[in-house]
Amino acid sequence: MTDEVKPLLLVVTDDLRKLTRLDDLLVRKGYLTTTCSTIADAEKAIAGRKVDLVIVSKMGEVGDENALIWKVKQLSPNARAILLDDHPDWAAEVAPLNSGADELLTAPYSDDELLECVKNLLAGGTP
Repeated sequence: MTDEVKPLLLVVTDDLRKLTRLDDLLVRKGYLTTTCSTIADAEKAIAGRKVDLVIVSKMGEVGDENALIWKVKQLSPNARAILLDDHPDWAAEVAPLNSGADELLTAPYSDDELLECVKNLLAGGTP
């Protein structure tokens, strides 16, 4: 058995089908995940925990996901962030990157693209 410490990924989306699919995908690839369907639950989940990467989908009020990314990075300064956006527009593409998201994946993106982005960000690289 290995003593390797696996990175912790926080996955946040209010789309329960997407949340389940992402969790299944990431767990199958060996990642430890915490999933939340609300920003409030995500804030509780990260209290006192080091998060390595957050994957958050556009949800709730405009900017909620950006505030969550900022909060995660305040609590875990080395954390990386991916914002998933199913309905991108120019303004939406700029704001997440200004709030600290390291990558913006816009629909349609494949599972392989997401996994490659996760792998690269956790390795300290760029997507």
